[in-house]
Amino acid sequence: MYLKMTCIISYKSNGQVVASMWINTKSGDEFMIPFCKICNSRKEAINELTKIMTGQSIHYDCQSMTFERTKHYKLGKDEVYIYMGEVGKEVVFNTGDN
Repeated sequence: MYLKMTCIISYKSNGQVVASMWINTKSGDEFMIPFCKICNSRKEAINELTKIMTGQSIHYDCQSMTFERTKHYKLGKDEVYIYMGEVGKEVVFNTGDN
């Protein structure tokens, strides 16, 4: 299954940095629950997004996904990263109840 991952690092006027990510199927359907976290720095935001993409996040299991970055651009002060990829099995959202 081919997927599109969009990652955004948003810079707020109060100095906070917001890391957000969502994954859609090729037809545009939401594939996974979107991720959003307020961070203290760009480095922390990138680390949070990297954890998801490498299967190290406690919230998402992306170990079966393979993504390749296709675009990176600025939208005002914000940074947008687009990745295309595929998944070998269904992604599981970890609610922490397991």
